[in-house]
Amino acid sequence: MMIKTFRELYRAPHRTDRDGIVWYECLSDMHFASPRVGWAVGSGQILCSGDGGKTWNNQYTDFMASSFFAPHRVSMPSQNSCWVIDTVGFGQNRCFHTRDGGRNWEASKFASAYPKDVFFINSQRGWLITDDGKMLSGGGSIHATIDGGKTWKTGRLKIKGRPEVIRFISSRAGWLVERVISKDQGRSIGRLHKSKDGGSTWESVATFDNRILDLAVLDQERIFVSGEGGLIAATRDAGQSWQRLRTKTHAAINSIAFDGNRTVIAAGDFRTLLISDDGGSSWSRLRTPAEDSNWVRACMVSSSQAIVASTTAIYLLNPLSETDLPAEPSFPEKVRRDRTRHATTQRFPGLQ
Repeated sequence: MMIKTFRELYRAPHRTDRDGIVWYECLSDMHFASPRVGWAVGSGQILCSGDGGKTWNNQYTDFMASSFFAPHRVSMPSQNSCWVIDTVGFGQNRCFHTRDGGRNWEASKFASAYPKDVFFINSQRGWLITDDGKMLSGGGSIHATIDGGKTWKTGRLKIKGRPEVIRFISSRAGWLVERVISKDQGRSIGRLHKSKDGGSTWESVATFDNRILDLAVLDQERIFVSGEGGLIAATRDAGQSWQRLRTKTHAAINSIAFDGNRTVIAAGDFRTLLISDDGGSSWSRLRTPAEDSNWVRACMVSSSQAIVASTTAIYLLNPLSETDLPAEPSFPEKVRRDRTRHATTQRFPGLQ
């Protein structure tokens, strides 16, 4: 069923300067562990909701502020357990977690490593990927825990680029996104790897001519990737063959989410919010609130509802009548010049 209407659930802190320009403390990520319990993070914000997003409680502490912790990514394996990492700040504490729903927070340090992403499949088992913080350096490390972060096993990733996204669907089966930046820093490519042994070893699966920004894994066979240049690609055979889905947009797709059936939501820059009710074969662009912000995350909380976060607000989406907007948004000239970069480096056969 097509999802059409927006209801604002949260507005990020903001101020208006003397020239009338509104400045926001921007949101960057969101995750729901259940239809009712979710977390969202951003500048000076670690937000928790226990009522399906209707209300949000900011649990960003004074200690986090004094240690220059900048929340940027969140993983919520259970209703009480939550992990938050800082991928952009410069403080010594770059990872915090709670085991009691946010009443108490503990800092985790990873030497001189810079976190890129964190993912837990339950309150005990999780993975965190890091690099050395240098733009053009290659490689990185993976840290794995089986005791809720009390101890970590660290291994070096044998990749040429930088690790950016990690997802697991079991204690052994996982997927890793690598970003390779050209020497002139003018372009990036995305590589996808998979592991069958809990992250100890990785094998390359596919290479895309765009940076991959998100990865959604439904099961061991069905995976979606999204990224720059309007990239959305899907596989139904564990990565042996891929189909690049036609989105009719060149905006960066920051988040991809689906309900496990046929509904897929893609959230991207320039207010680009796309929806498919046929597994990604065709897409419609949703009419979104008129504001100059980017969508950063979409979460399906039921078969007919989703919660989506932009850099400035969080919304509940409900089903209504069909949309009549085309899938192609309006872009500034800079984005139009990037349209030639959308082709992948492989020819992906169609889905079976």
